[in-house]
Amino acid sequence: METEGAAVRSIYYGRIGSKVTEKLLEMFGRDGSFLLRDSETVPGAYCLCVRKAPFVHTYRLERDGGGWYLQDLRGRLLRFGTVESLIDHHRSHPACHQGVAPLSLPLDRATVPSNWIQGAMQNRFKSKKNKKKTPPLATACCYWCRQTPTHDRYESETSNGFDLQKKNLKK
Repeated sequence: METEGAAVRSIYYGRIGSKVTEKLLEMFGRDGSFLLRDSETVPGAYCLCVRKAPFVHTYRLERDGGGWYLQDLRGRLLRFGTVESLIDHHRSHPACHQGVAPLSLPLDRATVPSNWIQGAMQNRFKSKKNKKKTPPLATACCYWCRQTPTHDRYESETSNGFDLQKKNLKK
């Protein structure tokens, strides 16, 4: 992100997550408002999030040897040297990119109270922390015995039916 211009850095929110993004665009944006955040699932990728009521549309921006790209719904890839040039292109040519919500109003970080973002992030982490985790189920070695893999026998299905075979399993 350091190589990008001030325009992109001003709309970059970092690791805020999709739920916080939706709330942010709902509260502080309007149709056509957009921001940039880190992808939650693909390291090194960004998400371009655009409000088009009643939804927030998210487009993944990834980089390969040819540059940054966003795959539109027609499957055509356009590559750009910087994220800023990609966003500028999509802002200035909205009719060319059917299926991509129009980018008209960048949601600058300076317009959003910093304590709102911090509060939303803290609530996000608190809710994840308070979720009950279920312990993993013990894996049985076979359907018939339903014992944990500490015993020395297992059953396997063969063409002749079920055979009982000796098997030394590590404890």
